[in-house]
Amino acid sequence: MTRTAVPMPTAPTPPARALPPAADRALAPDLARGAMLLFIALANAANCAFAGQPGIDPTPRGAERVVNFLMVTLVHARAYPVFAVMFGYGLIQLATRQRAAGQDERRVLGRRGGALVGFGLVHGTLLYFGDFLGAYGIVGLVATFLLLRRGERFHRVVLWLWVWQTLVVAFYAVTLAAGWSHGHATVHNSPDASLAASSYGRSVLDRLAEWPVHTLTVLPFLVIVWLGMWMARRRLLDDPAAHRVLLRRVAVGGGALSVAGALPYALVSAGFLQVDAATVRHMAMLHDITGEYGGVAYVALFGLLAVRLGARRRGRAAPRRSLLPAAPGPATPQGPAVPPKPAARPQRPATQESAAARELAAARELAAAARPATAWRPAAGGEPGRWPGGARRHADLHRPVGTSRAGPASRAGRAARRRTGWSAA
Repeated sequence: MTRTAVPMPTAPTPPARALPPAADRALAPDLARGAMLLFIALANAANCAFAGQPGIDPTPRGAERVVNFLMVTLVHARAYPVFAVMFGYGLIQLATRQRAAGQDERRVLGRRGGALVGFGLVHGTLLYFGDFLGAYGIVGLVATFLLLRRGERFHRVVLWLWVWQTLVVAFYAVTLAAGWSHGHATVHNSPDASLAASSYGRSVLDRLAEWPVHTLTVLPFLVIVWLGMWMARRRLLDDPAAHRVLLRRVAVGGGALSVAGALPYALVSAGFLQVDAATVRHMAMLHDITGEYGGVAYVALFGLLAVRLGARRRGRAAPRRSLLPAAPGPATPQGPAVPPKPAARPQRPATQESAAARELAAARELAAAARPATAWRPAAGGEPGRWPGGARRHADLHRPVGTSRAGPASRAGRAARRRTGWSAA
């Protein structure tokens, strides 16, 4: 007796996770992150060049004045808010995907937040004290466990926080404009010991003291991350075309506040405005606070740019109809080009063809039977074969179907002739 081996059931292989197609990927978040990487590099390069913050040449001359003015107006304190908004936006997107896959989104985001804190500590200690990874990790943990699973009404609180902040900024700006004093103070870079250290070992020790302080000072950008979470819940960047009006208002309003708040400090940094040291400090504070509005305005601008680029891409992909006639076929050796042959009509089966022929013959017999029996004769005095008045007769109008001048042309014609009594007299 032989035994047949029975295969053991195996667990089904989970399907591979497919990447979303390029057409389905939101363009605005990638545009915002990619462009702001350039701004972050510019700001940090200047910080390292002058070994202090904010990284501005205190004695500009010639073209350096223009560089200082543009950097202070468009770059400094305007790039990191963009990443803060996109960090909050990405938290909601990642949580949504994990929830759809049946995973615990808090657990996944908690692990990633802890990893960011660890990477930030290593990066801030070994390379650069102005690290943001640790701050993003801490803010991510707070947002995950305190804000992520809240309802829509709770998330509207962040809008009122921004309204309140705007009122405070307006009051601060009016107070500054009414109380500044003229002087000869310039922009001063706060020195960073790790950037001016004489050796790498000394810089590591300095960064161990600098990184925790820097990380704690940037934690208040939680309000910017929270705004990004609200934007993700409304899908402002996933479908920017549907929110074009709101994005345009945010871009114009936020951009105006950002430029207006940065203008006094930019004029001082370029050497066009002379004020005292206390006024410079107040201008620097106003510049940093209004930079948050500049970051949000940049995000809105990239959303509008994504709408324009998406429309152009769809226009290129759509088929275009040509107004020119179709090109002729290939030329033959015997003559000119031969036009393309039209498509052949589909042939009907033989059974359908014979049935149609029988129906047509039956219809002809009915038509011949319904015609009255009349014999055409010429009028008195008329010439045979002609109508009175000289017109030639048209026998086809009086000849039954299926006959000819010589006589019936088919068996159906002879049968019709016997029934109608038609004669060719």
